[in-house]
Amino acid sequence: MDNENQTILVTCPECKKQMRMRNPQTPGVYKITCPFCGKPFPVKIVDSNKQPEPAPQPAPKPAPQPADNAPVVEQFCSSCGMKLRIRNPQPGQHNVRCPKCQSVQTYVYEAANGEGENTETRPVEKVNKTKPVQKNFNICRGCLVQKRGHFRSDRIFELAGKETIVGRQDTDAPCDVMVDDPTMSRRSISITAETKSAGIIYKLTVLNATNKVKHNGRALSAGMGEYLEFGDTIVLGRTTFKFEKAPNQES
Repeated sequence: MDNENQTILVTCPECKKQMRMRNPQTPGVYKITCPFCGKPFPVKIVDSNKQPEPAPQPAPKPAPQPADNAPVVEQFCSSCGMKLRIRNPQPGQHNVRCPKCQSVQTYVYEAANGEGENTETRPVEKVNKTKPVQKNFNICRGCLVQKRGHFRSDRIFELAGKETIVGRQDTDAPCDVMVDDPTMSRRSISITAETKSAGIIYKLTVLNATNKVKHNGRALSAGMGEYLEFGDTIVLGRTTFKFEKAPNQES
């Protein structure tokens, strides 16, 4: 067999230079490296009597598209504290499911021009009216402070456990926090403390609303619950509590 049958001529698809390779005599796809540019490429042998042709190259990946100025709504999940980002929201009030705890959250979005249409102006970010988890929950524990007027010092009750029961002083139905107030219900409320990745979440739940229970001036009935923020006011009967940062906590 002469030299022309032993070698075949191929062209590098990268640098377009030609070279000779040994003829394998068997149809198929063979991978070689260009001696000029060093790039490997496949060569398809169709027939031993025909010149080879480069194998099809994969289509180039599309270039990433630049980010647009689509508006983004940011808010915190009222159940677990996870930060939610709703991209390109539609005007109005809508529900969205938290990907972490699966609770349904509500957000409200108003377009920048006030007519329900997106514009090229800076995106408007609206936050759910439901109270978000405050950042200071990440580093501080809370406590209940009983306000007793100008002539008596306040009483501080630590919320050290996972659940704290608050109610009227009664030896037959003791609570974690008991107050001598005949207008307060026995075992009136519970306050739970749950540690999440975003911090400690405190929640008030009404156990017994025979007597008055208010949170920030809003009357609550049995079974209702509210997430607490530092500075909130809780009224049980004639007794007023403030939910505040526990003493000796770093700010």
